[in-house]
Amino acid sequence: MSGRPRAPARHEGALLALAAAYVIALAAMALLRAVAGGPHVTDLASTPVEVAQGRVWTLVTSAFVVSGPPVPEIAGVAAISWLLIRRHGAAAFWRVAAAGHVGSAVLAYAGVGLLTLAGVHLAHHVIHNPDYGVSCVWAGVVGALGVSVARTLRRRRDAGGLVALRATFAALVVLSLLAGAVLVRAEHVLALLLGAGVMVCRPAPDRSQLRPAGEELRPAAGDKGARWIG
Repeated sequence: MSGRPRAPARHEGALLALAAAYVIALAAMALLRAVAGGPHVTDLASTPVEVAQGRVWTLVTSAFVVSGPPVPEIAGVAAISWLLIRRHGAAAFWRVAAAGHVGSAVLAYAGVGLLTLAGVHLAHHVIHNPDYGVSCVWAGVVGALGVSVARTLRRRRDAGGLVALRATFAALVVLSLLAGAVLVRAEHVLALLLGAGVMVCRPAPDRSQLRPAGEELRPAAGDKGARWIG
């Protein structure tokens, strides 16, 4: 190693601000829809047929409309997102959120398209259904946190904790398969798996890289520059 201190992670502060802005935007959108009655869901939601026709931006705008009770949904997504950011940084949150919300929709829509081409009646029924909400962001973050916690438990050699975590994850998959419409079920399961996959493929970053800008590192006592501490 050289004696140079590690630089703070690039753009981490901006990504953290964006995560906070996303939660604020969710609250503002919910308030606007409650007070003014708009924008209407159909203006922001995606559907398989509209995405196929080129309205791909709805894959993003659909993440700004809460589909259930606003207060618990927004508070919940804020809490679990904060946990993931605290453990792995804001960049990890955005990778997981994108995989969970956009990735699950793209894969589910592709499956719907294949089934439609094959003449499956159920697929024809869902291609026009509005698809929106923060549940796939939820599911992606939960999947990522599951992998993160599993790694911690492995380091601690906590076999009982690992069994409990796997049972919980399996229960979440089963519940996802039972709740909501067919397309929603598929997206929830895909979001859980994609969020977990992002964390499996991208190991937890070195925490020293997530120091706030301006916080300087100093050499450890008695060290001539080989090691650095905060």
